[in-house]
Amino acid sequence: FNHATPGPFFEAVARVLAATPRWRNVLRLRFVGSMIEPFRAMIGQHGISDITRVDGYLPHAEALRLMAEADAL
Repeated sequence: FNHATPGPFFEAVARVLAATPRWRNVLRLRFVGSMIEPFRAMIGQHGISDITRVDGYLPHAEALRLMAEADAL
């Protein structure tokens, strides 16, 4: 995997949701671009599939719009 992995991030999100279940109603994760299958599997393994969306590549202008609308990047 190289040394960059979203695993610790996914684990942190899962812990936050376990500690504060009401956040599951408002927290949404969205990934745009390429994501390898092992990373997609981690989403399910951490129990956050219901709040996570993985999109493929989008036109540049659309990606910029999504970044501008995001609460966090």
